[in-house]
Amino acid sequence: MQPPKRVSHECIVPEREGYQVILAVWDVGDTAASFYNVIDVKFDGNGPVLPDWNPAGQIIPSMDLSIGDTVYTRVFDNDGENPAYRTELKIDSETLTKANQWSYALATKINQTQKQQRAGQLNGDQFVPVYGTNPIYLKEGSGLKSVEIGYQIEAPQPEYSLTVSGLAKEYEIGEQPIQLDLTLEAQGEMSAELTVYNHHQKPLASWSQAMTDGELKSITLELSEAKAGHHMLVSRIKDRDGNLQDQQTLDFMLVEPQTPPTPGDYDFVFPNGLKEYVAGTKVLASDGAIYQCKPWPYSGYCQQWTSNATQYQPGTGSHWEMAWDKR
Repeated sequence: MQPPKRVSHECIVPEREGYQVILAVWDVGDTAASFYNVIDVKFDGNGPVLPDWNPAGQIIPSMDLSIGDTVYTRVFDNDGENPAYRTELKIDSETLTKANQWSYALATKINQTQKQQRAGQLNGDQFVPVYGTNPIYLKEGSGLKSVEIGYQIEAPQPEYSLTVSGLAKEYEIGEQPIQLDLTLEAQGEMSAELTVYNHHQKPLASWSQAMTDGELKSITLELSEAKAGHHMLVSRIKDRDGNLQDQQTLDFMLVEPQTPPTPGDYDFVFPNGLKEYVAGTKVLASDGAIYQCKPWPYSGYCQQWTSNATQYQPGTGSHWEMAWDKR
């Protein structure tokens, strides 16, 4: 059932004099959104006037705004609203969010940019913007009739994030299936999805569930198969409408169980004795495996290592296979 498009209300207002503004606020059901509008009214009474200028509206600091909002004038002539005479003020600082501040700033901008409009309290023959209510005047003979104040309220965009903790850098393959014990923390209302892939993009485990803002959840992913090599845990965040908001990839390795080597099987524990590495040198690497320095012309890479340049570190560096053979 659709509500009526036009509704009339009868309101009793307190006694006033001169030009006043009535602010209307209406809410959208089941949402945080609100809409605002103002109307100009004139009560009988004597107020200051200036020849050639007619009162036509007011800037009333009715509410604080937020950074990113916009407050603007809506100027009307005989044909309706005329956007050519609009003055906009973007709220771009914390200071301007205060109601009295943006009222003063908008009145000042009107006086600086509009020839047929003035804003502020009358002081002799001057229009002086104030930190409060600022009447708006229109030039006699301009063809303009009235001015209202409009607002463009920026609704904050929801933030989404999913923190995944508990994933190890490597898991040793054994008789039992590999299990990943993970903890998830959600920011925002979301649908969280996790999938484990091997290096060839074959899915090995998956999980999905709706999560609420601030929720902590412990889950276990059991891999359908375990082969040594590179694997990936991919997390995806979707909003409640199914739109993808974020995706992250975490890398880990599956490794074969190894028997610890005896000291006689290698020459050095890497990176000890780094400058003595030559073709054929065997080292015990951080992954527990033994690596042998390749023959010339690749043997020179075996000595190229620092704590900040680890690309040739045996077993774990990004280019270790250029320098070493795994034994």
